[in-house]
Amino acid sequence: MKTFGDRIKFLRQQKNLTMGELAKLLKVPTNHPNETKSLTTTTISNIENNRHSPNSDIVIALSLFFNVSADWLLFGREHSMNNTPPHVEHNDDNSNDDNNIHIDKVKEELGELSSHYTALVTQVNDLLTEVTTLRKIVLNDKESEKR
Repeated sequence: MKTFGDRIKFLRQQKNLTMGELAKLLKVPTNHPNETKSLTTTTISNIENNRHSPNSDIVIALSLFFNVSADWLLFGREHSMNNTPPHVEHNDDNSNDDNNIHIDKVKEELGELSSHYTALVTQVNDLLTEVTTLRKIVLNDKESEKR
């Protein structure tokens, strides 16, 4: 499973749900405190077909609903770097209480991923700066040789 959409489709099919059923069962926060809304079948289809990148609220809701890590959903890996898909348990009780218990853990995982991403961007920028400096040195050396 190469993409986020592939992993969502796999999990949905493991629970024998249609896109419409998943859309109705999945609850994401709204801008109003303590309010949630369901997604649409079109949104689920767009996610599964990689036409839509879900926001963090949807990633968290999917992670909680399917009882998998956000890391696995987003990147196909667990913290152990094991690429095996998680075991999917069929659980008819998808109450918000159970989801709320795990939401802090998922938010923490997303925060860690964000920190890792920021560190990687910083490293890439540092490398680009070094390459630019080296390029200038090489060009200056070539100009010096011409004179």
